[in-house]
Amino acid sequence: MPSIRKVSSKKGTRYQARVRITGYPEQVKTFNTLKEARSWNVITETNIHKVGSVILSSPSNILFRDMSERYIEEVLPAQKGFKQEKNRLNCILSHLGSYSIERLTPRVLSSYRDDRLKLVSGSSVKKELSLISRIINIGIKEWEYHLPNGNPVTMIRHPKHNNPRNRRLEHGELLNLLKHSDKFMGAIIQILIETGMRRGELCKIISPNINWKAQTLILLDTKNGTDRTIPLTNKAITSFKYLIETKPSNGASNLLVIPFHPDHISHQFNKICKTAGINDLRLHDLRHEATTRFFELGLNTIEVASITGHKTVAMLQRYTHLRPENLLHRIQAE
Repeated sequence: MPSIRKVSSKKGTRYQARVRITGYPEQVKTFNTLKEARSWNVITETNIHKVGSVILSSPSNILFRDMSERYIEEVLPAQKGFKQEKNRLNCILSHLGSYSIERLTPRVLSSYRDDRLKLVSGSSVKKELSLISRIINIGIKEWEYHLPNGNPVTMIRHPKHNNPRNRRLEHGELLNLLKHSDKFMGAIIQILIETGMRRGELCKIISPNINWKAQTLILLDTKNGTDRTIPLTNKAITSFKYLIETKPSNGASNLLVIPFHPDHISHQFNKICKTAGINDLRLHDLRHEATTRFFELGLNTIEVASITGHKTVAMLQRYTHLRPENLLHRIQAE
C-alpha cells in the first residue's frame, strides 16, 4: 500500500513516500512537494507489479538522505543519546544528503573526511564516519538495498581518536569554583567530585533512589544500558539533602532531585568558570577528577569501575590522570 507522510527538515516540510507490497522490499523516498511524492508512489507501485523490486532497489534510486530519514524514524528512537546522534546526522546530511548511495564512493567519503578534519577533531570525524557506516549496513542487511561493492566507509582510512584530556583541578580551583557558585550549583559540583557521575545520570536522579541510611544511590538506565548502585560520601549526602530541600519548581517531576536539563548545568558551570577566572575546564572534567581521586585513595580497578560505570579498563585509563608526585609518595621507600 502506498502512503505519504510529512517530515520536517532545515529546508522546510518535505514528503516521504512509502510503498509496501507483500513479497517485495519496502520502497521509501522523500520529495520536496506532495505532487512529486504522489507521482512516485503511483509509478513505484506500478513498476513493482510489472517487474518486481530489483530495479527499484538499485542504489542509483536511493538518496543517502532518504535512507537516513528512515534510520531516524525506525532505528534512532531506540538509541541512547538520540538528540546528539540526530544532530550529528543532520550535519552529515548537509554535506552528503543529496548523494545517491551509488555515488557515495570512497573518493567522496575521503574528501568529506578531509574537509571535516579542517573544522572538527579526529574523534568527531571518526564518530560521523561510524554513523554513516551504521546506516549503510542497516540498509544493506535489513532494507535490502544492493551495493555491489559493499559499504564504502570500510574502504577509507579513519582518523585516530584525539589524545584524551588530562585536565585536572589545580590547587585551590575547587574552592574557587565553590566560592563563585550559588549554593545549588555548589552542591552539584560537590556531588560530581564525590561520585564521578555523568551529567546525564545526575539529572535523572529521583529522591526515592537515595538510601539515606545505607548512603547509597541507585542510578537507573545509565549510558551503558545497565543500572548501578554507588556509595555516597558524607559530603555527597549533605549536598543531596540541600538540593532536595531547596530545588526550584519549574514544572518538572517532583521526584527529580535536579529539575534541569544537562545542558543547563553545563551552561551554568561555564559561567562559574568564567567568573572565577578558571580556563579550559569543562563540567565533564569533574568526572576525570573524581575517577583519578578514587585511584589515589587506593581503590582498585574493579572498585573504581563499579562506581564510575566504565565497562573496560581501556576506557577507565582514558579518564585517569595520576599525578607523578602522588605516585612518588606511595612508592617512596621508608
